[in-house]
Amino acid sequence: MISLGTAVEVKVIKRHPTGGGIITLPVLSAAEIDLARTAGGGEGMLDITIADLEQMARNFVDWPGPVGVNVAPHKTDYEASGPQPAFMEGLSVIGNDLWSTMDIGKELFESIVDKREWRGFSVDIGFNVKKPTKAFEGWSVTRGVFTNNPAAPVNFKVAAEAGGCTVTVPLQSAPSGEEKDMATEEKTISLAAHEAKVAEVRAETTASTERALALEGQLEVERQAVKDMTSERNEANTKLSAMTTDHAALKGTSAVSLAEVSSLRTAKKTLEAKVVELSEKLTETEDANLGIRVKEVISLAIDANVPPAMFDGHEADPATWMKSNYASFEAFQKQTNALAGIVPDDKSAPVKTRTDKSPTDTPTDGPQLSAEDQAKLDGVKKRIGLTTDFSGITTEEEAQKAHEAALAEKK
Repeated sequence: MISLGTAVEVKVIKRHPTGGGIITLPVLSAAEIDLARTAGGGEGMLDITIADLEQMARNFVDWPGPVGVNVAPHKTDYEASGPQPAFMEGLSVIGNDLWSTMDIGKELFESIVDKREWRGFSVDIGFNVKKPTKAFEGWSVTRGVFTNNPAAPVNFKVAAEAGGCTVTVPLQSAPSGEEKDMATEEKTISLAAHEAKVAEVRAETTASTERALALEGQLEVERQAVKDMTSERNEANTKLSAMTTDHAALKGTSAVSLAEVSSLRTAKKTLEAKVVELSEKLTETEDANLGIRVKEVISLAIDANVPPAMFDGHEADPATWMKSNYASFEAFQKQTNALAGIVPDDKSAPVKTRTDKSPTDTPTDGPQLSAEDQAKLDGVKKRIGLTTDFSGITTEEEAQKAHEAALAEKK
């Protein structure tokens, strides 16, 4: 450990090929500084402790930008923003002193190491400095100058030795005799500065306490917000549970409904098949009845001397034959009866046969059957078992009803 009165040799770490180099030297000591000797001036003493030096070293790591080094006198912010002959590369605490590693340009390096023109160093420091990127706590080194009249007890000399240059740093010796009394007086005087610093620290502590109280109030607000959110979450969970139960019930109901729908669909398909079956049977019945009526008309026509060739092909399926040759049964009956001389020429008169039961009917206009032809027609109807009276019939529906009525009477 370095102590006051002990000579310290500081090595020149590196010489750059183009000139200049890197050296290390003490820039500040843990001691009381007479503010009147500083560049900023002032009254009283400033007590720099080892803890302050350590804080400076820590703050240097995060300092935003280079820390320039020039030669006395101390520069303003504007002057320090331009080119600098040297820069601090790092700070560290060795014993009671703050040391800096510096990268120095050619001219200043020659002035310090080769010409030995400088024997002291002074730093610019700030307390609780606030930068745009960070607020620093405690002391920070912001700049430095080589000076031969340092406010702090920092001085050095350079001596050439074999094997390279070294920087010997004899720190200020402890006072003795009259100097000791002066030091005691200076310590007494420095009490005011110490108390001022204590007051400053207390003010900072008070501000920190107020900030802590404000944060505590904010924390309480956040706690209440958390409680409210927890309550909302619990309520949401309750609603979710109820909705889950309802969903399960709806799924059960849905299953029953699906079964009912399936049953109804099966019943619908059965009914549709039944309707098709009945429709087919109805069609068959209608075709059978139609075939009978077609045969009756054809038989009457043939008996009335209509050539049978007119009805070729009807024997296998009279109904289908009639449908393929005539638009309707009424059209077929009307045309066939006209050929047989059974239907009057007046198309507006009701269709009547010569087998009317009423002897008092008024004869219609048009050709009439002779007694001989009527006897033949009656004979034909008797042979084929045709007993239906179609007198006055004008439509297929009326003929079907008359035929069904005759069949019922026959039974």
